[in-house]
Amino acid sequence: MQPMLGKLLPAHPDLNIEVIDEVLAKIRLSGERLPEAALKMTGR
Repeated sequence: MQPMLGKLLPAHPDLNIEVIDEVLAKIRLSGERLPEAALKMTGR
């Protein structure tokens, strides 16, 4: 999971740790695989 965060953070410097935790929690709840869910969250 850390490598994925490393890819998201540089592209979104305004995101803080609380936002990331919230996003990861939503992804875990949704049961989606991390890459697809992360792409949806970042709108790419």
